[in-house]
Amino acid sequence: MSQYTAKPVTVTAHRIVGVGALETDGSMHLALENGQNVIATPRMLARYSPLPWDYWVIQQDGYEYLNPAAVFERRSRRAPAAPKGQ
Repeated sequence: MSQYTAKPVTVTAHRIVGVGALETDGSMHLALENGQNVIATPRMLARYSPLPWDYWVIQQDGYEYLNPAAVFERRSRRAPAAPKGQ
């Protein structure tokens, strides 16, 4: 067995404030705290159904996923603010 260390990844995260019903195609409409409405795909929902106050997470490479609030808040820290003028 081999062990690996993953690089820290910087993400953008938005709290989910509204969860729609599961659609017939397996997708789900979500409302985010920033006012944006997004659609969780069946693949995103395969192992987890989001609840209000969970997170919609976007990695730097564009990969999007859902994360339960307790998991996200345990694993993530707010990134330091960029110096002014940058």
